[in-house]
Amino acid sequence: MAALEFALILPALLLVILGTVTLAHAFIVRFMLSSAAYDAARTCTLAQKATQGCASQMVTKKLGNTLKWCSNSNVNVVASDTPEPGFVDPNGQPLVSAFEVRVSCDFTGGVGTGFLKSKGIIIASLQARAVMPH
Repeated sequence: MAALEFALILPALLLVILGTVTLAHAFIVRFMLSSAAYDAARTCTLAQKATQGCASQMVTKKLGNTLKWCSNSNVNVVASDTPEPGFVDPNGQPLVSAFEVRVSCDFTGGVGTGFLKSKGIIIASLQARAVMPH
């Protein structure tokens, strides 16, 4: 009788365990993306190289091994240097610019990804953003 009850509850238990592990892993990767975006924005701004190339290089360097959890080890980095709204002189000229770095990654998952996909649970994309005024 106990074996039958265990066999009935096992799929639900696996779904909860694998879902929790995969979701925790997604949060860790999301944190790494956020940290990489912040570091890229800060480093490129301080080096006075607020460019797409600098941001991409810094994000790739910071993520390192984390890239394997992104689809095809591909991370999209979009960097832009724009005037910061609200900081203008009396003539309407911007006083402060901001360097924004957006990082996104199609998460391929961790331990239970295949099982979760078979149940229709998919974590599609993780995104992070950092803005550094200069």
